Amino acid sequence: MFSKALKRLPQSFVWSFTGLLGRFVLQTFSFILIASELGPSGFGTFSAALALTLVLAPFVEMGAYAITVRDSKTPHLLATSLGTTLKTTSVLLPVAILVLTAASYLALKELNLILTILLGLGVFVGMRFMYVAQAVNASLSKFSRNAVFDMGLSLALLIGAFSVKLIGSGKVDAWFLMYASIYGVVGFLFFLFTTRAERIRIGAGGSWNAIVERLREGWTFAFGGMAQSAYSELDKTILLNLAGAPAVGRYSMAVRLIQVSYMPINALLNVTFPKMFRLMDSNEVGALSRYLLKIILTALVYSVLCVLTLQVLAPLLPNLFGEEYASSTHLLKLIALAVVLQGVYWPILDALTAMGFQKLRMIITFGGVAANVTLNLILIPSMKEYGAVVSYLASQLILLVVASVLIVWSTKRMVGKG
Repeated sequence: MFSKALKRLPQSFVWSFTGLLGRFVLQTFSFILIASELGPSGFGTFSAALALTLVLAPFVEMGAYAITVRDSKTPHLLATSLGTTLKTTSVLLPVAILVLTAASYLALKELNLILTILLGLGVFVGMRFMYVAQAVNASLSKFSRNAVFDMGLSLALLIGAFSVKLIGSGKVDAWFLMYASIYGVVGFLFFLFTTRAERIRIGAGGSWNAIVERLREGWTFAFGGMAQSAYSELDKTILLNLAGAPAVGRYSMAVRLIQVSYMPINALLNVTFPKMFRLMDSNEVGALSRYLLKIILTALVYSVLCVLTLQVLAPLLPNLFGEEYASSTHLLKLIALAVVLQGVYWPILDALTAMGFQKLRMIITFGGVAANVTLNLILIPSMKEYGAVVSYLASQLILLVVASVLIVWSTKRMVGKG
């Protein structure tokens, strides 16, 4: 019976889920190793630095993932799009490094400036190569490549975590360098392999006019991506300043487990996002609405099961990570509700992008971030990491409500025009 049910699943989803499952297992082991080795203080310092780079990273990408998926209709258009992406990134990279340096120096003085810059290079360059390669494969339904890459990257991180474990001193610095190097090297190699395998001759495009056009088109994706990253990352930088690195470490532990638990839904969204664009290309608004409802219902079933499982497993955290993380048990039980909220609003946000309302998506996401930052500044001084949890959940609930209203409005508007 199980084999028959498996055969009925789309192969693209099976491969995407397989890759993320392998990534889940391998990164869970590396996460346990690193968190236990660095302790709450060291792990908190790394998490705060990574959070800052992830918030800035979308400005280097400028919507490259979504634009690559959209421009994959013909080989020539895809090659031109990738050429523009690479040249736009090379122009924006120095600016991103400069902003990262200034932000680290002014706002996060506990961080090692040199290590933060190196981490930024790994994230800004390596992750951009990775996302663009994944977009090419997703648009061509080559999900098996992405699955193999996910597991390969995660295996490299696990080996890096074992290497850090063997180091006697300077483990925090070593992990900064290891993480940046792994993403930089593996991301570039994956991009190179993908373009060679598809015989994509990059070089066309990339004129100044094309770069300006990409900036004009991509800024809504950049701000939207920054806002999305800020939901799960910016609170760590605020927490570092207001409550210290150990609090960041305990909070980051719970948030990281939520992100890992969300991977199966990510697999679903990786597969469904390109199809949303195809439905809109055919002007099938009604079909998109029905498709979106199926995605949300599927995500909800998994989310509820995931929350119940996390409630049961949360007391085991001190056994895995050490008694220093004992309070993360209560944090995880509370923040687990975010899986349900994200399982509903992420598909809605993807649908808004496919329908051509990326600017609207950016605006409502920024509104949620503003609520998140405001609540963090109010609650963290008195509640520390628990204040960050309440802010995280409340802002995501606000985003869910607003996104739900807007997707109904957008659908009615497009149907009326049709």
